[in-house]
Amino acid sequence: MNEIVRYLLQSSVCLGALYLVYAMFLRQDTFFIMNRIYLLLVILFSITIPLVPVRFALETTMAPIVILLEPVLITPEKIDALTARHLSWVEAFGIVYLTGLIIFTIRFIVQVIQLMWVIHRNGITRHEKMNLVLVDKGYSPFSFFNLVFIRREVCGLADLSAILRHEQVHIRQRHSIDLILAELLTIVLWFNPFSWLIQRSIKSLHEYLADEGVLKCGIRKQDYQQLIFSQTLGKELNNLTNNFNVSLIQKRIIMMTKSRSNPAAKMKLMFALPVLLLTLFFFSSSTFSMLSAQDQTTKTNQLNANEKQFKSQQEKASQADQEGNQLIPSTPR
Repeated sequence: MNEIVRYLLQSSVCLGALYLVYAMFLRQDTFFIMNRIYLLLVILFSITIPLVPVRFALETTMAPIVILLEPVLITPEKIDALTARHLSWVEAFGIVYLTGLIIFTIRFIVQVIQLMWVIHRNGITRHEKMNLVLVDKGYSPFSFFNLVFIRREVCGLADLSAILRHEQVHIRQRHSIDLILAELLTIVLWFNPFSWLIQRSIKSLHEYLADEGVLKCGIRKQDYQQLIFSQTLGKELNNLTNNFNVSLIQKRIIMMTKSRSNPAAKMKLMFALPVLLLTLFFFSSSTFSMLSAQDQTTKTNQLNANEKQFKSQQEKASQADQEGNQLIPSTPR
């Protein structure tokens, strides 16, 4: 249990530290592809780095310290007091964590079933080499892998081409894989607010990239912005989908009108390197070694208890042999 708790804490620290680099230095830049790759690497690093053993230790020679303790007499009353102990903080955290893990896993499964039900209920229609799922409810247009979900009344609009081009960017750039990865992160680290922030940031970058792709096709910026506003009444199905509207209207408009960031601004990525090194050093410090020390102490105590029990059994067996020898009468000669 201590190993699991230490992994979760280290993964949370790594995720938070690297995401702060994005929030402080990269979020306002227009390097959307670079920022997307960075956030995906943050997720992968946060999951894998705590699994790599890291040691920043100086070679020192330490003399063993011998401490002699007074013998302790264990009575039945003391045994009852030891067995009636309370849960440790590690065990309490484990119970709470597993409860949240089960809840959010069920939530993920429900979202997948919800998508499958919408597909099964409405069927798939081919239109301009795209797979469309025509829905009746008031969802805003969204995509999931190679499927585009769109309301039936939208199909007759003149702006349908721009909407489909928007969703084509999501499909072509495999944005659904990012969302599933981010959703799995929120399942494992559901207690960490940075996991939810990084999911929101990834969805925002997806919309910026899709908007950028539509404008590159020659559509007038003013017409496209008006189209975005006209789709604000649609609702989002769930977190696994790339919606045409994700409550980011104002930010999307700002990013469309913003001047392109200076290429030299990419150097701000270098801030992530010292943060990563500091995080690794922090992992190797005594802060996270406390759990290992507790675990080692528990194992040592268990070994000592087993050794005492073995010696006690040997003493009882020896005493029984002596008593048995005394009861056997000597044979006369």
